[in-house]
Amino acid sequence: MTTTLRIFLLSMISAGALAGECGPATTSDGSALPPMDSLTADSDYSAFMAPGVDADIRRQALRRLFASPKFNVVDPMTEYMRDYHSFAPLGDIETADMKHRAVRNLQAARVD
Repeated sequence: MTTTLRIFLLSMISAGALAGECGPATTSDGSALPPMDSLTADSDYSAFMAPGVDADIRRQALRRLFASPKFNVVDPMTEYMRDYHSFAPLGDIETADMKHRAVRNLQAARVD
């Protein structure tokens, strides 16, 4: 099976288009897994983590879990949340780097 076809089929399954044709998913010991549509943030996902569960089914369950509002929260304390492109003007403050650069510019002007 080509990679493009596999990606297409996986996207169709995760979208639910082929869910009626696939039948219930089972673990290696034959016990049935709960349907993906019935999973919520409070559901028990341990059956999907059992050995023998297909990796694609496990991935779909984890996507469903982490897409829920309970886990889909961005931490406001992360470094990349800040906007480093806009900052408050310094005003009359002169930093050490600014002083150092001004001194170097004066020295370079005197040499010329």
